[in-house]
Amino acid sequence: KKMRAQNQWVRTENIIELAHPKFRDDLIKAAHEAGIWRRTNKIE
Repeated sequence: KKMRAQNQWVRTENIIELAHPKFRDDLIKAAHEAGIWRRTNKIE
């Protein structure tokens, strides 16, 4: 996927999805606090 063509929310979700599961909760929290991400059904 080309990340440059996607909006910030989609890029953030893709990065979180690629991250190792032990880092996802911290990434989700940081993105949520920055106001650029909300939980979807895609990422568990």
